Amino acid sequence: MLALKGAAGIVLGLVGISWPAITLLTLVLAFAAYCIIGVGLSEVLGVRWARYGGHWVWPTLTAVAALTAASIALLNPGPTVVAFAIMLAIWAIVTGDLHHRRGCTPPRDHGRLWMLISGGAAVLLLGLALAAVPPLDLFTLVWMIAVGMAASGFALLRIAFRLCLHNRDHRTHVDRRPKAATRPS
Repeated sequence: MLALKGAAGIVLGLVGISWPAITLLTLVLAFAAYCIIGVGLSEVLGVRWARYGGHWVWPTLTAVAALTAASIALLNPGPTVVAFAIMLAIWAIVTGDLHHRRGCTPPRDHGRLWMLISGGAAVLLLGLALAAVPPLDLFTLVWMIAVGMAASGFALLRIAFRLCLHNRDHRTHVDRRPKAATRPS
């Protein structure tokens, strides 16, 4: 799973570096699509709850909020991207800190240093850079995300490789143990 996640990070990072404008627009459109799907699901939930005598107000208000967010994202993507940058900075700081803490716990032979680099340092530095310099150029933001994803992807592939070697060595060691003699029955 780490190798798949690492490969996906590398691919998405390279796409972001190659086509930053398309990547930025895709993020806004994906958010708008998510909100529109949320409108439909909230309305279905509201109708079902109303049918059984439940409270239909909250799902309906959720649908209105999602429709408003989707409209803003589609009609004026600028504020959507700024809000995304703020949420990304918060996410990166929290995730980087958690990965850093988690990177301190595995044994050294499981790739502790690579966990600290991939999850801790790379993502935490991205979050701090975004928080420290909010008016970053949007393309710079996309490139920072893309480079961070690619670097994290390479580090995750390194961890996966080390774990495969560790498991292979462990299986080889287990296979060399003498087998217990069995008595015929």
